[in-house]
Amino acid sequence: MPRLALPRAAGFSLTAAVVLVLATAFGLASSAHALTGPQHVSITGVKVGTNSAVVGWSVDMPSKIVVQYGVDSRFGIWSTASAAPSGGSGTTTLDGLEPGNTYQFRVVSDSGQGLATADGSLRTGAMPTFATASITAPTPTGNNSSQYFASPTAHSDSSVPTGPAALYVNGSAFFPRMVFRQCPYGYAQNLAAGINLFLGTACTTPSGQLSQLAGRALSALDEDTHGQVTGPGLIGWHLPDEADETVSNPSKLPMIKDSGRVTFLTLTDHFLASSAPPTYGRGVYPPLFARASVVGFDTYPIESRCNPNLLPNVFWQQQELVRDVPGKPTFQWIEAGPMEKCFKVDPTPQTVAAETWLAIAGGARGIGYFPAVWSGPITSTITQVDRDIVALAPALLDQSLVASANSASSVLVGVRRHNGATYVIAVNPTGQTKKSVFITVAGLDGRTLQVFDENRTINAQGDQIVDDFPPLTARIYIAPPTD
Repeated sequence: MPRLALPRAAGFSLTAAVVLVLATAFGLASSAHALTGPQHVSITGVKVGTNSAVVGWSVDMPSKIVVQYGVDSRFGIWSTASAAPSGGSGTTTLDGLEPGNTYQFRVVSDSGQGLATADGSLRTGAMPTFATASITAPTPTGNNSSQYFASPTAHSDSSVPTGPAALYVNGSAFFPRMVFRQCPYGYAQNLAAGINLFLGTACTTPSGQLSQLAGRALSALDEDTHGQVTGPGLIGWHLPDEADETVSNPSKLPMIKDSGRVTFLTLTDHFLASSAPPTYGRGVYPPLFARASVVGFDTYPIESRCNPNLLPNVFWQQQELVRDVPGKPTFQWIEAGPMEKCFKVDPTPQTVAAETWLAIAGGARGIGYFPAVWSGPITSTITQVDRDIVALAPALLDQSLVASANSASSVLVGVRRHNGATYVIAVNPTGQTKKSVFITVAGLDGRTLQVFDENRTINAQGDQIVDDFPPLTARIYIAPPTD
């Protein structure tokens, strides 16, 4: 292995052994570097928090530095770029991390004479025992640099995600992956699959749920327990389920405005302009929306309508809800098992994955899976989908852009932009293979895109991606930052 470069600062000198000790002390599981140009980059330390980490680095010539990161070597997210005009040491903050997760990262240095890289890994702190929640980005409070870095002023942890409203937990944008009224016997399966928020309570008391999930996941309890219970992991409340059908006078529901708490609302799909009004009329929606911080719905094309051909509704209805509640994050419940209504068709691993990415492409900033107990194959699918959401969460919670696919293809598309990278989420919701699908995204300009999780790239033809889509396939194309 080539010898590590050491940071240089006035009165500051380290041996290679000390650098390795610091790296271990601050959560750096491994580090290495590969040279493809006449330059050298090394990792000098990592300071790990619950939702972010600060990576210290050193370069031996003037360079631009960016850090790629993700849950594995696929990475998927780029930090903002830092400049080292004279070489030397600096830091880069990795934002949007989730508690209790292992991440891999790569420091990339570009001197204009080729690239140098250094790889590392870290693990974030546990889910906070006590949490605050909001749907408004908190005011930046300063930097998160570490005194242990030779030059900690190159980058500060003062940025927050921009774009549509998101749920923020302890000041960091948070992508909830939820189940509803789960019994304690199901906690382990849900947690292992990546569930991070439990709505409502079943088979135990609210206090019992909070104590059993403490440090492992968050909770939003049923609103009728408001004011009666508090405890670890509580971030808010859930209004009566499908309240647009079950509550005759929503104005009688409490207007909960607790500091550091949010209120969730689940609707039926009767909110749609094209659907029949709910039992108590469309007048229920304004007071319900006024009482909710985060709004979601269920539609269940397979288990409610018994028709897999209606999967595209997951996308279109999500878009309509986003328009109906501007400024509020939205979510959707994904059918993850039989519900004893449609006996000829049931959700499959493929439909669960397709529905999840259709909802996200349509603008969802959170996902729920119902029912809360799953078969083995569906559990495996939810685990993988949730892992991919964790990897890409900073982008999935950021700015939405407009895109389209040729109408004959039936492929549905959503786009995000984060730190200069473009993310194209494309889903074939049908049971047929679609050949030569044309996806148009302004600004691609012939760039090369990575196909996330497929170990391949694709070259845009101007502003178009052209690709084939097998049945129920979801793809994420990533155009890296150009600066």
